[in-house]
Amino acid sequence: MPIHPTLNIAIRAARRAGNLISNAMDQVDRLDITEKATNDFVTEVDRQAEESIIAVLQESFPNHGILAEENGEIPAKDGSTEYQWIV
Repeated sequence: MPIHPTLNIAIRAARRAGNLISNAMDQVDRLDITEKATNDFVTEVDRQAEESIIAVLQESFPNHGILAEENGEIPAKDGSTEYQWIV
């Protein structure tokens, strides 16, 4: 049974981000880590992975909104509120 095209895009976005994270595993001691709030940390890898996911989603679905942890709410290019991805 074929996978729905939307799911294929989601898998592509997740794999691209996963590759970034996997490649950074060998460089943990060199990561730039920032404390956003008490006991809430973010690394440049977190940001890069999120940006990667957003780029894939926006390329494939420019009229979908996105709500992301680091980037906040990114409205759909056409202002539509029909679809929103949660990253």
